[in-house]
Amino acid sequence: LRLRRSELPLFVVLDVNQVHVRVAVDRAGRAWVGDLQALSHLEEAQGRTRSLDEAAEWLPAQAPLMGAFRVDALLASGAARLPGAFSREIPQGVEALAWALTPAKEKGGLHRIDLVLSGSREGIRQAMPWLQRLLALTSSVKGSGQQASELFQEPRRAGLRCSLSSQQFELLAERLGQAGLKLPAPVHP
Repeated sequence: LRLRRSELPLFVVLDVNQVHVRVAVDRAGRAWVGDLQALSHLEEAQGRTRSLDEAAEWLPAQAPLMGAFRVDALLASGAARLPGAFSREIPQGVEALAWALTPAKEKGGLHRIDLVLSGSREGIRQAMPWLQRLLALTSSVKGSGQQASELFQEPRRAGLRCSLSSQQFELLAERLGQAGLKLPAPVHP
């Protein structure tokens, strides 16, 4: 992968039908996880996707783990294989999803999680109830005195920012039907 005028190796995470998820580590040591099409657009001088750029603008530049997915391309390649009820529930017009994770620096600390969607005005309008439910879920697992989760919205993008402990994240994942999903433990130099 060509990123910031350097060639970076790509590591395969998933290859199923038309879905190709890869990991690339840039010179700053940040890991980028995403579908091959989204990763290939990260630093192209020409042909950059406006929606992916708009989503990535709201991510913290210092986050060591980031990702991007071209939602429209993934849905186009896999929509025929989704159950009808599920595919009807997915907001149409969401073009890109970008996310970042800044792990806690110490044990018991808070992990910062950023999630941003971008696309058409109608797509973002349709996605807002999903983000509002996610906001409510993140708020329901937080302890008293913790900073509230934040929801941001503009006409063509919307985002959610929260800080959760490892235990809170595990509880949130369980409530989302993803029991067993865990955040990385803090690394001490």
